[in-house]
Amino acid sequence: MTTQQQFEILEEMQSHGFNICNCGNCGSIILFNSETKPKATDENEDIFCPHCKEVQAYSDCPDFYYEGSPDINDDEENDTCRNGKEWDKCNCC
Repeated sequence: MTTQQQFEILEEMQSHGFNICNCGNCGSIILFNSETKPKATDENEDIFCPHCKEVQAYSDCPDFYYEGSPDINDDEENDTCRNGKEWDKCNCC
């Protein structure tokens, strides 16, 4: 699977109101939907991390992939697993 395909899956999730990001404090994954995502009209646009229990600005919690992500178009470099095997032959990652 390529990073472009990952981005397309994330876009599909977002089109249904779901998103995934990293906590800006502890780095854990935060899953949320359109009901739990901070609204642009919220005064602080804070997001709560259920892992470290910190409240932080939504802008401090980066998305995994977004239009313009540095690695979206680097698929030529990402066609092997961390052990150098082609992804369709990988059973280690």
